[in-house]
Amino acid sequence: DNAEVHGIYISDAITNTDIVYNSVNISSSTPKENSSIVYGLDKHNKTNEGIVVADNVFQNNAGGYIYNLKNDAYLSGMAFNNNAYYTTSTTKFAKSKTDIATFDAWKAKSNDQNSIVEQVKFHSDDSLDPTAAGNLQTAKPIDFVTVDINGTARSTTTPTIGAFEFASTTTVPQFTEGYPKITDITDNSAIARIKTTAKGKLFYMVKLSTDAAPTEADIVAGKNITIAKNIEHEVTLDRLVKQTEYKVYFVLQSVSGQNSAIIASKAFTTAASPTVVSTFENVTVTSGDFTDGTADFKGFTVSAITDGVGKNNHKAAKLTTSPATVTINNSDKGLVLTGFYLKSTTDVKLTTRKQTETTATATLKSTAGKWRFISLRQYDVITSISLEGSGDVMIDNFSGQPQPIAITLKDTTVKQGDSFVYKATVSGGVEPYTYVWTNALRQTVSTAEAPTPKAENTGVLTLTVTDAWGEKTKGKGVITVLGKSKTATFDDLYLDAESYWWGDTVPSNKNTFYSGSYSFNNVMNPDQSFWGAFGYSNLTATTFNMANLT
Repeated sequence: DNAEVHGIYISDAITNTDIVYNSVNISSSTPKENSSIVYGLDKHNKTNEGIVVADNVFQNNAGGYIYNLKNDAYLSGMAFNNNAYYTTSTTKFAKSKTDIATFDAWKAKSNDQNSIVEQVKFHSDDSLDPTAAGNLQTAKPIDFVTVDINGTARSTTTPTIGAFEFASTTTVPQFTEGYPKITDITDNSAIARIKTTAKGKLFYMVKLSTDAAPTEADIVAGKNITIAKNIEHEVTLDRLVKQTEYKVYFVLQSVSGQNSAIIASKAFTTAASPTVVSTFENVTVTSGDFTDGTADFKGFTVSAITDGVGKNNHKAAKLTTSPATVTINNSDKGLVLTGFYLKSTTDVKLTTRKQTETTATATLKSTAGKWRFISLRQYDVITSISLEGSGDVMIDNFSGQPQPIAITLKDTTVKQGDSFVYKATVSGGVEPYTYVWTNALRQTVSTAEAPTPKAENTGVLTLTVTDAWGEKTKGKGVITVLGKSKTATFDDLYLDAESYWWGDTVPSNKNTFYSGSYSFNNVMNPDQSFWGAFGYSNLTATTFNMANLT
């Protein structure tokens, strides 16, 4: 494999740089013959100056070089000492334009001082903390490096080569503050996140929170991972049961085998299985009970429809037995459900249950043959519903979401002084709706579904519709008033104090505003920094200042 993998990449000659107390390891399932721990280029034919490479652990376990340098001149200005080297290659130790096969040949060429060949075993794949001191406690003290990568104090006489100061193997790890913590909880799994003050092993066991705590022997006989100091590790807790409370029990062990006391996590509860919407599109049975999504249906048959809400909606479930029931199958303890679409020609009785307990009843008014979303959120946690009714009753998208609120508001022309009924067509969302009608001054003129304003002058009415879930949508309609001309004073348009309007900031949007009996066109294109036609302002400044136009 000729792929180039490098630990430290120097793209050009450098000066006055210390490369010290690093641990670099290259490993690969396949040999990387052109890999190197330190790769040095000289793009501008400059010379290194004042470079120190010392007290580093450089391990190439991919069959490549320790050093791969452009040429012999690149070595000038570089001093090497007290490093620990290892490569799995038997023919390539380093390279300086040409291959250098052995450590001794490298020392002769580079004047490397007091470095050693030492194969270092690391504590884990996540950490280059050595498992044993070996010959590594021979680094040369460096006055500006007093702690290791974890903040551990360096020995003032025999510091450890590499990024990690070797610690006593008898130190029993402790959890870092805030650990352990249980995250990513699903219906059948969770992750325990671990960080400790020392390296060693972590033994763990998951049990029901209602079960008796395990003994130390039980835990140590179970699953374990190797842990490194101050490194966050993840343990996957799998094969859990949905909506069940658990605890995780831990024992921390030092490198030399001393155990901590048993440490228990806080109790956590798995989630319910994810809810899947019952769309009925893939149901093929034509009679009898059936399952779709994460619900079981009794007393329904699936029929083709041509008026389904949303896209690709061609089937719905028709009530054939009264009462008919829907029971969720992803939680036996119950869930807060979103709702479903209902189409009926008569009133329908809804009953909600949590297991065997009836929690609520309600009468769902006839939808007059149109689809309407029925919310179940207000009934809190339930496991099933039943529907009772005569006539044609159909449901769709059980546990789904309502369609977005849509407003159709037509412009209208009326005579000055006349009162008129102004009503929008609203669909989607969750009924009942609330309505707020405002004029161009943002004054509320009505909260009725169909207000009857008196026509005074031409202008815009804005309708804000809020559904039962708090979702909002706005629509606008132009009321053109025919009759006696009214002066355009622009006082019937809303502005904050000392402000202006020069168009809605929508690219290429053509706007019109109204005052008195007149309309004024406007063109705004912020992408091209221009606007045209008319705007309005209440700025009182008399001197033009470009900074005001923001």
